[in-house]
Amino acid sequence: MNVEKFCGIKIFEWEEWDDIDIGELQFYNVKFLLSSMEKYNEIIGITVTRNLDGKMKIYNDDMKVIWNGYITDIPEVMEELNNRYRKERS
Repeated sequence: MNVEKFCGIKIFEWEEWDDIDIGELQFYNVKFLLSSMEKYNEIIGITVTRNLDGKMKIYNDDMKVIWNGYITDIPEVMEELNNRYRKERS
């Protein structure tokens, strides 16, 4: 399994990917590594698209969007980034 990261934070593991558009990647057979996103691991065959600007969508096996937002909308990601900022400021 490969690991997709954002600012060094492990977001999900994936088996296969495609470059579907300029600046957009599509990942297949995804397994989320963050506790707030683990609920999506129960859905078999989820697909994730990720734009280079941080926009991410999660699709179920019928290719219906079940989550849409920025990676920084994930609570653990924002918490880690805030902790890094606080450390730099102190």
